Amino acid sequence: MNSKYKVLVADDSVEDQQITQFVLRDDPHFQISTCVSNGDQVIAYFKGWYAFADRARYPLPDILLLDMDMPYRDGFEVLRWLKSHPQDNLITVMFTSSDLEEHVAKASSLGANGYIVKPGTVRELQSVPGRLLGIVNAVRHAEEGASPLFRFESLEATDTGLGSFL
Repeated sequence: MNSKYKVLVADDSVEDQQITQFVLRDDPHFQISTCVSNGDQVIAYFKGWYAFADRARYPLPDILLLDMDMPYRDGFEVLRWLKSHPQDNLITVMFTSSDLEEHVAKASSLGANGYIVKPGTVRELQSVPGRLLGIVNAVRHAEEGASPLFRFESLEATDTGLGSFL
């Protein structure tokens, strides 16, 4: 692959945004395009409103990492909007702290391609790029004719020390 996947991070926690940027920063497959703090900003980004109109600075992403609990519009409301306003070749992955079955099922029914529970440890954090790449590869493989796949990724917490990633 010649270029990295452009990632839009939607999370109301600045700390979680920074941790996500840190985890993906040196990965050869991903590049964070920008971070937004709420669902309304996600929609403004896709519509190209305000500063987001500058596509050289704010390119359309290949991947949306979407937190569930955000102000104005939560992750599920963003998924509903995306369902009625499809974005070409966008891979949508819920990246949230909830591992409740009903949240996973709801994300899948609203069109998310994957669901990753935020890691609780430094060791688990190191697995995020690989887990994200697994979802991307599954989606790309499905586009080539294989059965569509929704991937749920969760790990058990065994360590401490990451603020809201706990």
